[in-house]
Amino acid sequence: MKRTLLLATLILTAAASAPAAEAARLLFTNVPGVVIDHSPQSSGLYIGSPSLAALPGGDYVASHDFFGPKSAEFQSARSVVFRSSDRGMTWRRVAEIHGAFWSTLFVHRGALYLLGTDRHHGNVVIRRSLDGGETWTTPTNGATGLLRDNGEYHCAPVPVLEPNRFQATPSSDQYMT
Repeated sequence: MKRTLLLATLILTAAASAPAAEAARLLFTNVPGVVIDHSPQSSGLYIGSPSLAALPGGDYVASHDFFGPKSAEFQSARSVVFRSSDRGMTWRRVAEIHGAFWSTLFVHRGALYLLGTDRHHGNVVIRRSLDGGETWTTPTNGATGLLRDNGEYHCAPVPVLEPNRFQATPSSDQYMT
């Protein structure tokens, strides 16, 4: 009897989740471009602060943080980093960073950096990765990337401009006055 009940429960669970899984796949078919990550609204974790950078070898990296009612953004925010080796067609998660919020990815002198705060209205921190975003330094003091430690800083991910490089941004008549 217990085996029958267990088997019936597994079948019902699989049957109930099949339409949801199919709906999730269909959800992204009309999205232009490539979906790097997704967090359903029901999770209470919302994706914010997107950032992109190109590594010297040609790979792309992307990051975002999580905010919302189920996040720890006010204590120790969480960001994730993804990497693409095929010009953005496919992505894999390479790192999860605790204590990173409202952050920007950029490359400087061959190293990858992530600049932002450690939490919502937190300390200003910068991290460095020498392996394309898989491992990161931990900012614990001024020498390791803790730039301002008196809290209450707010920022947003913004592009880092480099001298003698072309920077383009999309425009549309829809937003012009």
